[in-house]
Amino acid sequence: MLKILRSAVFLPLVGVLVLSATTLETAFASGNLESIVQAMGKAGTLQADVQQTNTVVGVGNETFSGKVYIQYGEKAYWGYTKPSAQIYLIEGDSVIYYDELLEQVYITNKQQIGDDLLLGLMSDVNSLVKDFTITPIKNTTGAFSLVPKKKSSTIKNVEVYTKKETIQRVKSYDYKGNVIEMVFTNVVVGGAIPKDKFKIEYPEDVQIIRR
Repeated sequence: MLKILRSAVFLPLVGVLVLSATTLETAFASGNLESIVQAMGKAGTLQADVQQTNTVVGVGNETFSGKVYIQYGEKAYWGYTKPSAQIYLIEGDSVIYYDELLEQVYITNKQQIGDDLLLGLMSDVNSLVKDFTITPIKNTTGAFSLVPKKKSSTIKNVEVYTKKETIQRVKSYDYKGNVIEMVFTNVVVGGAIPKDKFKIEYPEDVQIIRR
């Protein structure tokens, strides 16, 4: 049903609203992703540009770019605008997805989508600790390999690359060898995000599907 959601891993990053730079530096210096997640989980918001590249076995690469806005613990907006609009809004248990090419809007509940692990990664950084076993990647500073604690229908493993105060790159792998890479730039942590950033605008004549 949700084209990108079913084929990709989305990892929202959560900015730190009240922690000091020293606290964050200490977490990153520890080389412990659990400490980093704990530090991130104590705060409020994140805004960033995101570029996602899907590499599908036997098909090739496809790249999407857009914006992500996270109001930690409340709602998340993932808006891909290039090459076409594919936008997700997660608020509570509700998920709204707009596909410009299909001219459709899907409105559903998290439980109807199937693999909660994906939605967890999109909206809750604590899923990294709760749902995955974490191992540092040898000879790569700030890099970690994550394997789901319970077998996932979509995720074999995830690689997380950190630098300074942010998670900058995420690569996910499925059981067929497909790879999803997400790169975050222009990251802004903390501060208020305008309410209009959590709205999906679409033409009045689109087909609306409720599940």
